[in-house]
Amino acid sequence: MRRLYAQFLFREASWDDVVACFAQGSQLEWRNWFEQWIGRPGALQLSAALKDETGASPQLVLSQEEPYFDVDVPVRVKGQEGSTMHSVHLSGASATLNLDPSARVIEVDPNCDLFRRLKRAEIPPALSQTLGAERSVVVIGSDTDAKMAEALRALAADWAKNQDMLVVGENEFEDDGQRSVWLLGEGALARKILAESRAYGDQPQVLWDEAESSGKSLVLTLRDPKNESRSWSLLLVAKPQLVAAVGAKLTHYGRYSYLEFDGEKNVQKGSFTVESSPLRLLREAK
Repeated sequence: MRRLYAQFLFREASWDDVVACFAQGSQLEWRNWFEQWIGRPGALQLSAALKDETGASPQLVLSQEEPYFDVDVPVRVKGQEGSTMHSVHLSGASATLNLDPSARVIEVDPNCDLFRRLKRAEIPPALSQTLGAERSVVVIGSDTDAKMAEALRALAADWAKNQDMLVVGENEFEDDGQRSVWLLGEGALARKILAESRAYGDQPQVLWDEAESSGKSLVLTLRDPKNESRSWSLLLVAKPQLVAAVGAKLTHYGRYSYLEFDGEKNVQKGSFTVESSPLRLLREAK
């Protein structure tokens, strides 16, 4: 960098000039490195799978999509005796890492050190995914009382103005697998969605239970495990008179997975920790 600074002070430098400066006095071949990271569009796209998963000689198989990058992929393996870090050289379509049979959790690029395209399932769900959906449906929970259902329907009718949004009761709801879903109030469907949200551990269920017992309002967003391009957002409001105020504030918190309100005041917000993703693989103990 000192050489580049000295040679091109107050002058324009091209990427070829940068490569030449790095190459001077170095035994490394820099041109290919610059070509893959600077000279072409796109980013590394990684996938991971287990081979002989339950056998005595398990392997981690890393693969990438074209165009191929020449990279060293960090891998953290957790077992009964702690965790170890490995580096897997990947230059073509795939590469393998032999695993100890005691390995239980395999995390590929666990700290996101590589410049790569993240898979959606690696990213915590955010309220903005439901707020910004082109097509959505609002489902009024079957366990809400009459006053709460009336307040929730009024909120949904306000949201539905000038957008492709359906408003239905839970007993009328037919999931087309495409529309993002708002679940307003308690009901069997909300309980089912919470039970299936395994990618984030027990955090969603714990937040829901705490809100119910403490008289607070809660909003949380979960990603559909069968269709990662759509989301489910659940809204639990403590009292009917708070529905309009809480609903009006949601657009200010689009980056978060969950929000908790005490009355009309937001008292907690955050993003879920993704515990299960395409690059975090789990092996069952034998």
